[in-house]
Amino acid sequence: MRERSAVVLPVPEAEHVLRRWRSAFTRDGREGMGAHVTLLFPFAEPEELPAEVERLRSHFAQAAPFRFALTEPRRFDGGVLYLAPEPAEPLRQLAEELHAVYPGRPPYGGAHTEIVPHCTFVDGQDPTVLDEAEATVRPQLPIEAVAIEAWLVEYVAEGWSVRARLPFGR
Repeated sequence: MRERSAVVLPVPEAEHVLRRWRSAFTRDGREGMGAHVTLLFPFAEPEELPAEVERLRSHFAQAAPFRFALTEPRRFDGGVLYLAPEPAEPLRQLAEELHAVYPGRPPYGGAHTEIVPHCTFVDGQDPTVLDEAEATVRPQLPIEAVAIEAWLVEYVAEGWSVRARLPFGR
């Protein structure tokens, strides 16, 4: 099932701020996934992953590292709280380029027409939880980060695991 793999941009710089919230209020956080911006989910079937690693590695070798910051909390419908990256365009471009390489694998399974780069830290909660999380995180912003690699992650019996690190090369 493709929902068991993804290509993400890890944001380790955000872990100290978001870990508590992600591990309590996001499914993937409870399953071991750290702070990240999703580039392509769902990705591929487990048996397809070995063949895709080199293709992904070659793709990301063409990307240049860049700086960004997680600057402000925002909300999606359904009780989702996330941090917006600035600038968002390099992250959107990475996601769009991946979709061009894998046109049969639309971001978020085609559920959304627009790619909105984001780092979710609370999902599916009522406004009280969202307000508390936002009030706690806001004073610790912005979170400065550097994008130097993407990860191919896979859900295995123990939770999410990094299948391959995909360094940027330019």
